Amino acid sequence: MPKSTSSTIETEAASLTDTIAESGTEALRGIEGGITSITGGVWEIFHEHPNVGGFLSGGVGLALGMTLGVVEVAAAVAAGYLGYRIFAYGESFTQAVEKSIEFRQGRLPEDQL
Repeated sequence: MPKSTSSTIETEAASLTDTIAESGTEALRGIEGGITSITGGVWEIFHEHPNVGGFLSGGVGLALGMTLGVVEVAAAVAAGYLGYRIFAYGESFTQAVEKSIEFRQGRLPEDQL
């Protein structure tokens, strides 16, 4: 009676896909580490000089406003203020949006401006 080769083929296929998955995961971790180190340096620069971060994010807001056809100045000011809050106070994007809304409604205390 001939020996079954299906279990051998399945084992080889599984080990091949495991090896490919492991090497892909290692490559992604390497890329993520590189991006993290670059963005960490950029974050430190903008955290030390939040006006520069606010200015650059305002420029991005202006570019998006021009592209989307929104009122450019309002988009630039909003993006600049959000960028400033993120870089100056280390807030997340959602925290910065919430504080901006509170500021607009006059409910944000002066010590948090």
